[in-house]
Amino acid sequence: MAMPTAQLMRSDEEKLLAGVCGGLAAYVGMDPVFIRLGMVLLIFASGVGLMIYPVLWLVMPTKANAHLPFTDRVADNMDQVLPTIETAVERWRGRANQGSVVAALLIFLGLCFLANNLGFFAWVGIGGIGAVILIVAGLYLLARRQ
Repeated sequence: MAMPTAQLMRSDEEKLLAGVCGGLAAYVGMDPVFIRLGMVLLIFASGVGLMIYPVLWLVMPTKANAHLPFTDRVADNMDQVLPTIETAVERWRGRANQGSVVAALLIFLGLCFLANNLGFFAWVGIGGIGAVILIVAGLYLLARRQ
C-alpha cells in the first residue's frame, strides 16, 4: 500500500507574506512559527535567508498554479510578487500595533549590537554608537505611541 505523498506548495491559509514558511511547515508537519523563526535566524545569522525566501517564493507552486509547467509557474509567481507585497504593506499599515513592533525590533537590535560591543554576539558587527541610536529610536517610538 503506497502512502500519499505531500506536495511542497505555498500555503494560502498560513501566510504572512507569500505563504512560503506556511507551505514548508505543512510539508514537514511543523508549526509555521518555527519555520518563520528559522527563516529570521537565517536572515540575521548569515543573510542566506534573504536569498532563500525569494527563490522559494518563485519556485514553490500555489494551489492555483501547481498544474502549470515549471517555467509558467515561475512566471505566474513573478506576476504575483508586486501585488502580494502591496497587500502585505496595506495590511501592515492597518495594524494598530505596528509602531510598537518596529520599536521593539529596534530596541532588540540595539541590545544585540550593544552586547556585541561588550564581547557577546561577535557575529554582529556595528559600533557602539549604532547600538545607542537603535535603542534610543526604539524608545522614542514607544514613548510617542503612549
